[in-house]
This record gives sequence, C-alpha cells and structure tokens, in this order.
Amino acid sequence: MAFDLSAVIHRAGKAAAENSPAILTAFAVAGTVATSYLIGRAGFKSGYEVRGIEEDHHERMSSRQIFDTTWRNYIPGAALAAMTVASIVSVKRIGDHRAAALAFGYRSAEKAFREYREKTLSKVGKNKEQAIRDEIVQDRAEADPVDNKHIHITHHGGGVLCQDQWTGRYFTSDMETIRSVVNDFNEQLLGDVFKSVNEFYRMMGLDAVEVGEMFGWTPDNKMRVTYIWSGDKQRGDECLHISFDECLPMDKYSYLH
Repeated sequence: MAFDLSAVIHRAGKAAAENSPAILTAFAVAGTVATSYLIGRAGFKSGYEVRGIEEDHHERMSSRQIFDTTWRNYIPGAALAAMTVASIVSVKRIGDHRAAALAFGYRSAEKAFREYREKTLSKVGKNKEQAIRDEIVQDRAEADPVDNKHIHITHHGGGVLCQDQWTGRYFTSDMETIRSVVNDFNEQLLGDVFKSVNEFYRMMGLDAVEVGEMFGWTPDNKMRVTYIWSGDKQRGDECLHISFDECLPMDKYSYLH
C-alpha cells in the first residue's frame, strides 16, 4: 500500500483547523509566561550593561543613551508578546465565527420546527398534535430508560422524576415547583434584557451547561414550559418531561449583535 503524503497533510490540516482554538489558547498561555521571562531577562541584561558602561566612563547615562544601548535586548520579548496578543485575538475571532454559525443553524432549525408544528396543528388540530407529542416522548423514554442515566437530586420541590428535554438530563422536582420557578424567572426577566437558559437551570438547582449561556429569553419572548408525562405511576416509572416547545430559547448572539 503506497504512502499517501497528501492525504496525511490534508488530515493534519483539518485536525489543526478543528482544534485551532485549543492550540491558539495553549500558545497564548505559554506565550504569556515566556514573554514575562524574556522581558525579565532583558531587564537584568540591560541593567548589567548600563552599569558596566557607567563604571567604565564614571558618569551616568541619559535615558536616550540607555535606550540606544539596550533596546535590542527587548526585541525577543516584544515579538513574542505581539504573537501572544495575535493568538488571543484569533481565538476570539474564531469563537465569534463559530458562535455565529451555531446561532444560524439553531435559527434555521427553530424556524423549520415552528413551520412544521403550525402546519401539523392546522391539519390535525391541537388535541391530536398534543397526542403525537405525547407518543414521541413516551417512545423516547422507552428507548432510553432512566436506568441508564444519572439523576440530579436538586433538593427543589418533591421527589418526582423529571427530565429536561433540552439537555436530556433527569432530575428530581415536581410540577408545582417548576411552575413557580418559571413564574419567578419571567418576573425577573421584566427587569432585564436577556436571561439565559443557564439562569433557569441554576434556579432549578441544576448545573449550567456549556451552550446554556448562548440561548435564553427576552421580555418580549418569555419562557413557556410544556409538561408531558410518560410511564405509569403504578409501575413506578412515571416521569415528568419539560420542554420549551411553546417558546424556544433564542440565541443570544443574534439578539445582542
């Protein structure tokens, strides 16, 4: 089998592009430390040189003379500092581009979902549409049983098994507690311009998630939660599923930019 150098280079380039934020961040951290070292070393070297010249000539050097004598010592540190700053700026730019791409994809999916739901409602009616959603949730619960999941004990409300469909996490609470949190969240939202999904999770006693800071609600687009039950209380596998289908969180990137 012949060795395909171009394929190796292509894969390496692709891997570098995909991991460029991590690579640039690592370089920025290392560059910050190295810059401090180089500048410190340049300072010691410059001080030694200035003292030697002053002792030889028995007079103090002017600021201009010190600069002309020592500025070359700071070139490596200054060059590395510039590269470090460039890496930090690049990480920010890549992050913004990826956030914009994610936001665009989410908006497209949200639009498609709304159009599909509106058409379904117009064709079969609200009751049948709700029944379809109930069946979908039930099918998901049966295909991915809670036995295989970690349950977050929130210490908020009762011990009813619940699932957040936005993240797929299982936790303990109850419907009244969740409704109370939603009301408090929307009340606080009136005095703010944007509240993230993570802020809701924290109020629920759940951990924040990575994308939770990017999506949320505004005073004109308040949170509305849908509640669907799956399982059977007699069998002991009853679960309350919550979703944001009635009012999907909007992406912060498009709202604030």
